[in-house]
Amino acid sequence: MSKTQELYSTTEQFMAYQGTTLIYTGISSIICSFLSCSIICYLGWYWGAVITPVIILVIGTCFFSSIALENYLVAIVKRWYVSIIYYCIKLELYKMF
Repeated sequence: MSKTQELYSTTEQFMAYQGTTLIYTGISSIICSFLSCSIICYLGWYWGAVITPVIILVIGTCFFSSIALENYLVAIVKRWYVSIIYYCIKLELYKMF
């Protein structure tokens, strides 16, 4: 909760954040409810039941890793982003000559 308190210091900002979070949660729930019928029809009950915990495991691992390794990941993303820009510029320069 301390990270959200840093980002959203006023009550209005925090309520706007919560509203946005709930909207995205609702949209993803509706999409998943429509997809679950198709998954069960095509793959069967077993795979329909196995997919949910696997998705939660993958998304949860990404989420908690991003929190635990925040400073390390920021450095990696900055370096990766700069290297992509560098290679794009380098590629464009080779095309020019």
